[in-house]
Amino acid sequence: GAQYNHASGNSYLAVEVINNGTLAVAGGILQLGGGGTLAGAQSLSAGGTLEVQNAAINVSSGATFIGAGALRIIGGALTFNGPVSVPNLAIGGGVVNGSGTPTITGGLNWYASAIVQGSGLADQMILDTGSVNSFSVPINSPWLQNRTLINRGTFNRADSTGTITLSNAAEIINEGVWNGGASNWIATGSGAGI
Repeated sequence: GAQYNHASGNSYLAVEVINNGTLAVAGGILQLGGGGTLAGAQSLSAGGTLEVQNAAINVSSGATFIGAGALRIIGGALTFNGPVSVPNLAIGGGVVNGSGTPTITGGLNWYASAIVQGSGLADQMILDTGSVNSFSVPINSPWLQNRTLINRGTFNRADSTGTITLSNAAEIINEGVWNGGASNWIATGSGAGI
């Protein structure tokens, strides 16, 4: 298949990207601003970030993410359509959704207000064994809706003022280490639980 290599610096792609081959980010930030589909291999080296910026990006079942770099969303929608392992996911805005299960193997960094949603408790996001995850939203409340967040790694709450709101049958299941402090920073709505 075709291969695209991004070596360094910041680049913004305003066109639709459909990756059925290999997309490599060796360093810097490759911003996807025109929408598209990630179906092939995404190789994200340490210091490299593949960023969803105010666009709709679909991640197909069978897509692969490798390397110590990060997949980051700061606006738009990142939709997982099947089970996918992602080494590092950063959520800085927008919506993470879809019926697929993303398994975060390295770490989740949820640092700004955003919505993580599914269509019911069967839709999961898994923070895998060995992952080190952080929640550091300072003020605005992010939302977990119609999705189960399962922590099997280490979850660290890095901020004392942010609140996560669980709604519409959302839940958090902790099977690992939870350094979240008091549970009063988690607000539950209709059908939600911890």
